[in-house]
Amino acid sequence: GEAEHAAFRALNADVAVAAPADDLVAAGDALWAQRVDGAKLEQAIAKYEAALAADANNRAALEKVTRAWYFFGDAHTDDLNTKLARWQKAIDYGNRCLALNTAY
Repeated sequence: GEAEHAAFRALNADVAVAAPADDLVAAGDALWAQRVDGAKLEQAIAKYEAALAADANNRAALEKVTRAWYFFGDAHTDDLNTKLARWQKAIDYGNRCLALNTAY
């Protein structure tokens, strides 16, 4: 009936959102593998952030962008203020990720 069709359409809409986000996370992962190159790391961050634009609650993207911003601050600058700004982004994304856990 109509209720089943509505449920099916809703499920397909969720899948349609998740698929591009998952593809962007996978692209970010490929760039993350080359993170010793700061430009590749910045591109990985952009992919993870694009995944979050497509699916704001994508746990994998939140976990990985948190780690990437931390690493970007830790390994790719000696300037304290730049480190702190990048680490703050890591903290902000980490808190968003933790907030996905309703027990947090």
